Amino acid sequence: MTAAHDFTPRLMPRTAAARYVGVSVGTLDKLEIPRKLVRQKPKYDKFDLDAYIDDLPYEGGVEQTGW
Repeated sequence: MTAAHDFTPRLMPRTAAARYVGVSVGTLDKLEIPRKLVRQKPKYDKFDLDAYIDDLPYEGGVEQTGW
């Protein structure tokens, strides 16, 4: 039985990280997002995933400022 979380864990395995970013696992593997080792298992840090997402360009090359 797996525990359901109502929050996003700070460190994620690649399947959860891919789902968080909204890409396939294969695409995630091609991205240059650093991973951390926890007991010899690679995990993606939510902060690194957020930084990657924040650095993506906006559609049309227009940066969104001032909502």
